[in-house]
Amino acid sequence: MKKKYTLLLLLCSIMFVKAQTFQQKLQTAVTNSWSGSGLPGVSVAVSTPNLGMVYASAGIGNVYTQSPILSNTQYRIASATKNFTATLIMRLQDAGYFNINDKLSQHLAIPGLPNGSTITIKQLLQHTAGVGDYLNGSSAFINAAVPDKIFTDAEIVGYINNMGASFTPGSSYEYSNGGFYLLGMLIEKKLGKTLDVAIQEWITTPLELTNTFMDFTSTTTNKIPNLAEGTRAYNYSPTSVKGAGAIVANPGDLAKYCKAIFGGNYLTQSSINAMILPSALNSAYGLGTRLYTSSNNVKYHGHTGTILGYNSFMYYIPSLNVSVGITTNAYASPSSLWDNIKTAVYNVVEQEYLSYCATNNCFNANVPVPTAPTAGQVYVSTPVNFTWDSAVSNADYRIQVSKSNSGWNDTDGFTSATTPNSTVVVNDVVNTVKTYSWNTTSTAVAESPVGGTVYYYTIRSYSAATGTSKYSAPVSFTPKSAGCTLPGSTSITVDNLAATLAGAWTSTSATAGYIGTDYIHDGDTGKGTKSASFTPSIPQRGKYEVFINFTAGTNRPTNVPVDIIHENGTATVTVNQQINNGTWVSLGRYNFSAGSAGKAVIRTAGTTGVVIADAFKFTFIDCLPENTAPTASFTPTAAAVCEGQTVAYTSTSANATSYSWSFPGGTPSTSTAANPVVTYSTAGTYDASLTATNAIGSDTKTITGLVTVNPAATVVAGFTAPLTELAIGESITLTNTSTGATAYAWTFPNGSPSASTAANPSVSFTAAGSKTVTLVASNACGSNAYTMTFCVGSNTTTALETFEASAGRFTQAPTTSGSTVGIAAASTLARATDSFKNGTASLKAVLYDNTSVATDWLVRLLSGGGTPANNQAFVGNQGSFGFWMKTSTANAGATVTAWIDDTDGLEELPPQAIINNGAWNYYEWFLPTAAGTTITTGNGTVNGASVTLDAIVIRQGNTANTMTVWIDDIQHNYISGCSGTRKMLDIADDAAEVKTGDGLVAYPNPTDGILNLSLENNTKSDVRLYNASGQQLLNTTFEGAEQQLDLNGFGRGIYLLQVVADGKTITRKIILNK
Repeated sequence: MKKKYTLLLLLCSIMFVKAQTFQQKLQTAVTNSWSGSGLPGVSVAVSTPNLGMVYASAGIGNVYTQSPILSNTQYRIASATKNFTATLIMRLQDAGYFNINDKLSQHLAIPGLPNGSTITIKQLLQHTAGVGDYLNGSSAFINAAVPDKIFTDAEIVGYINNMGASFTPGSSYEYSNGGFYLLGMLIEKKLGKTLDVAIQEWITTPLELTNTFMDFTSTTTNKIPNLAEGTRAYNYSPTSVKGAGAIVANPGDLAKYCKAIFGGNYLTQSSINAMILPSALNSAYGLGTRLYTSSNNVKYHGHTGTILGYNSFMYYIPSLNVSVGITTNAYASPSSLWDNIKTAVYNVVEQEYLSYCATNNCFNANVPVPTAPTAGQVYVSTPVNFTWDSAVSNADYRIQVSKSNSGWNDTDGFTSATTPNSTVVVNDVVNTVKTYSWNTTSTAVAESPVGGTVYYYTIRSYSAATGTSKYSAPVSFTPKSAGCTLPGSTSITVDNLAATLAGAWTSTSATAGYIGTDYIHDGDTGKGTKSASFTPSIPQRGKYEVFINFTAGTNRPTNVPVDIIHENGTATVTVNQQINNGTWVSLGRYNFSAGSAGKAVIRTAGTTGVVIADAFKFTFIDCLPENTAPTASFTPTAAAVCEGQTVAYTSTSANATSYSWSFPGGTPSTSTAANPVVTYSTAGTYDASLTATNAIGSDTKTITGLVTVNPAATVVAGFTAPLTELAIGESITLTNTSTGATAYAWTFPNGSPSASTAANPSVSFTAAGSKTVTLVASNACGSNAYTMTFCVGSNTTTALETFEASAGRFTQAPTTSGSTVGIAAASTLARATDSFKNGTASLKAVLYDNTSVATDWLVRLLSGGGTPANNQAFVGNQGSFGFWMKTSTANAGATVTAWIDDTDGLEELPPQAIINNGAWNYYEWFLPTAAGTTITTGNGTVNGASVTLDAIVIRQGNTANTMTVWIDDIQHNYISGCSGTRKMLDIADDAAEVKTGDGLVAYPNPTDGILNLSLENNTKSDVRLYNASGQQLLNTTFEGAEQQLDLNGFGRGIYLLQVVADGKTITRKIILNK
């Protein structure tokens, strides 16, 4: 006994030294690659075939507490969650809840989802569904994602729907968080529980992942106790990502999970193979699984993740039976530093275990991974192809084939006690996927495969030098009848959760060996009144073998009746539930029609003991001769395409075994495929025809004018703008002039909004500078871009006179100027407080008629005595000049203008009609476009860089009436940093509508010439109207949000409407058609 004890200590010491050696290599790789990365911490776990779980880490776990990294320190694993979601989807398929080739809409309705009726579950798993990535592709979610906001499915689905379809489902690949969010919703719908509970019950609890959970509850005040907290850990709620990225785990659990999923028995082998099969549209991605190949041609698969300042990477190496989990609590900058850590860990693992597996058995139940014969390949007298991933390079393999899955004899390394048997030694020169074909002419085969007979094969690594052999798990296959096409899914599992129950059954997980999360029993009560019906969705008519699984025990009955309801009637099989615990027990082979007519029913009548109902499996064995004539039917993926585009046709025919298609105008013009893809190169309308055939007969369906091929129409993008110089925060509406377009995509640098898909959007800018606005106009056949550059600056105001303290520079009597005529000397000009626009005072002019002369009035109200040096200078070649004025005593036809001392003479601005409504009105001139009259030596326009105000000039016809005028806030405004050419641009004479946007609604009244104005959330606004030359025609103040403008006094033409309210200017182009 002492010798045994000493030997045990010696063995333990040797293993400890080995573990220490590999752990030291791993720790060195982690420490060296982490150093200089800037990451607070990194943690690694490696599940090995010989040492158990090996850990390494560097840095700290929590940036706030400086706590160390422990084995139970948890991290957000981000998009690695997608593999958990995909695994549960495949598990539910194994349990019979759905088939991944089903349309999503068959099981989960998403109102408004683009292409929602055609997207399949498989396409969501492969990122080929064209579902928008709301997390990375749209600012709407990011703008809403604030700490502690809990998101609902409706909100996230709204973001997804608003993004539209990225492409036609199945036509391209684009990574999509939105697609996996929808898969999480599908799981919740099918299981009737929240996704976090489903993950716990179906994955983390069965696999004993004690440090893994889906986080729906953490907040800034409800933190995760063991989280390796970084600076961004709670920036937004994980309820926003669910099945796309909400799981929290430690690296040990990630490594354990990968080995259980890809190297264990949690999933069926067909589900594992499907997950790691490269997509036709991305050879590096399967079903929720990323696929990798090292420089040594070693294949491995798993998933990466990045969210909220966390990185993760988990993977499984089948040929080495090694799995790895790596996590960090911050992003590396640059990201290549994170890549360096991943590469360093992988290299030390591969180097260690390529060497180890060369001399040791690294097989487990699923390594190597044999792939069952594919559809259309396996018939009587044709080869059976075996494909597997080699465990190590330069190894020998032996394949054995038998009608039994037991009795393998390895006494001499070459023979078997069971015949027929094949023994083949294959030298694996390079570590790659190997294929061996077994057929009827092979000298090593004792018997040809017979259709419908179940065979088993095993692949062993074999050492000729020692005569030793290491088994993989036996895998069964069944050669099919000649001409038999296998269905998409050859095995349908129906779990008790999907069963239809009569009577009260009790759910439990007390005894191991069940499928799914639990099983049910009758409690040994109510005999004869209880039953459990398991109904599969049979994909294709054929012969199926029916299996039952249950947890056995001595308190179970030995005579449980099971009814198999099939195409030819009902067969009753008696099952002994005291034996075969957790084993698929065959109940025989039966013919089943496609659909849900067949079922297996467990009854309790005549039994004594606890009846168990857990799961049934229906495995396709062979095709059946057709007994019904076919019905031809098909659908296209699109009814309208562009020249050069394709249409995928899907046969929905019933009972068909062969197909004959005709596609006039298409390439190819004919096809015998079940689901052909056709290219159309010439515009036109085309028919499509399908003849479906089986042994009974044929049927033809022709659809006339099914596909319309549109010309590759030319799109010309274009738009106009009322202004190209504007102030920060000033809103304008852009007028789309594109032709041939059906969709629009605008981008606005520093704009609010930053982007738009509206035809005629409104925008303002939040920062100064040159802003190039881009419009991409498109239709189904192409796109075109158009740009326009805007100058955005600060609105700079020069106050020329405010009249708050005095009359300012207006100290001369109205009759002082020699230019003044028509008024009496008694006329006055002085500061007044009886009325003002702003502040407490204004300038008041009281003008009396000069009765001694009969002449029209010209009143020159001098500023600074008419001397430029006495006046405030302002920029004359930019912006606008204006002032407020109020009167109710002007005659019809009265005008007001201003004389400007320009650098080349005295210029008169274009006169504006005086608004005689007793209200304050703003009179404004855009100086660069205000072509007026030269008073002395000028050129008719104000173009000096520095000018002054000479006078405000009022004209009206001869009258005996006294005119009283108040003037306030004389000022100059311009956009600083711009060229000063602010004006209306690109006016189209044939425009015929009033634009709306930015809270201002302007629309015609049924009464001619009346314009209704409605401004949201406003009780006071200044409204101004300009003509195309920049002349101000109207300036008035409105009280209230709803007002009317009478435009009957204005002629046909194009005008600029400005509304100033709440510190914001809104501009509209108004077109009068008379």
